[in-house]
Amino acid sequence: FGGWRAALLFGEQGDGHMIGLKPERSQRLYNGALACNLLQFSVHAERVQRAPAPLAEQVLMLVNRLHKREQHLRKRLQREGIDCYRVYDADLPEYAAAIDVYLAREVDGAAAAAPDTVPQRWLHVQEYQAPAEIEPGLAARRLQDLLRAAAHELEVPRARIAMKTRARGHGGARYGRMDARAHWLEVQEGGLHFRVNLFDYLDTGLFLDHRNVRARLRALAAGQQVLNLFAYTGTGSVFAAAGGALGTTSVDLSATYLEWATWNLLRNGFRGAAHRLVQADARMFLA
Repeated sequence: FGGWRAALLFGEQGDGHMIGLKPERSQRLYNGALACNLLQFSVHAERVQRAPAPLAEQVLMLVNRLHKREQHLRKRLQREGIDCYRVYDADLPEYAAAIDVYLAREVDGAAAAAPDTVPQRWLHVQEYQAPAEIEPGLAARRLQDLLRAAAHELEVPRARIAMKTRARGHGGARYGRMDARAHWLEVQEGGLHFRVNLFDYLDTGLFLDHRNVRARLRALAAGQQVLNLFAYTGTGSVFAAAGGALGTTSVDLSATYLEWATWNLLRNGFRGAAHRLVQADARMFLA
């Protein structure tokens, strides 16, 4: 069926990844009151003709890289109270993706995670869009190999793997809403609690590469008034408050992210007039 196109209707967009194909397009539809996603795929001959086979040499290299990196990071970061970390970042050119591990508890609505809930491992996989000269079938096959290797080596079922593609559009990088699962998780960093969402947005609510900045902010915040511009989900404000800041002001244009920041502040015991949230263009504060 190489060269054919397929369209499948799913209740949730993420379910499309379970069939082993990556959708080229997703369209939001409604079956009565039920929200659905119509996913469209291209079928490539190479993908269809390829029978299940043992892991290729390049995939074995990927598995070994994941194993070594995971062993190096896992115990050390857990001792430091860090639940989220990047285990792979396009280390091998054939597998251009980032893989982040989240040890997280599921959150029911606006409530905090139950203290007796056992945390589970989740993966957030971000594929870096392949160059135009890479044949689409090859890129799709490499992505499936990466997902299979990550699920096996990191012991995470496919249902707990969020997969996204980072592509730069005409207006810059995309940061809009991607799905509507409202599947919230709670993680810890430095003894503080944060809400993340691996499926609905391009970013999860916690930038892992800003961890050192957050720790530094915590160390410097005692006795200060902290202005957090482009606050996003307010993680910087939480760390500043935990470091003894007299007050924080979190500014972001998005009401969604400010609501998220409110949850993060309240979850960590920071409330009241000392911790303001302002919906505005942060650039106004730079004049």
